[in-house]
Amino acid sequence: MHRAEREFALRAASGCSHPVSANRVGASLLVIGFCLGLTGCAEDLTYPSVAGIADVGTVLSREERQKAVEELQKQQNHAASGRTEVADATTNSD
Repeated sequence: MHRAEREFALRAASGCSHPVSANRVGASLLVIGFCLGLTGCAEDLTYPSVAGIADVGTVLSREERQKAVEELQKQQNHAASGRTEVADATTNSD
């Protein structure tokens, strides 16, 4: 049997009148549509340009800079105390 005859016989026996490649095309279109739908839900990924900032000192006020420094210090102290606790727990378990 020729290839085309075999494919026709298989499709006739299975009750499928569409070629196998049509299923793949349909699945591909479905996946592409799904991906396009997800990109529609994505956030706006535009970022501000840093080139427009002439002086970095004007980005934050003095109070905002001080508050940011204090928060960073608190985070560092918290991380350091966590490392100390883990080191103590590891030493005591040995």
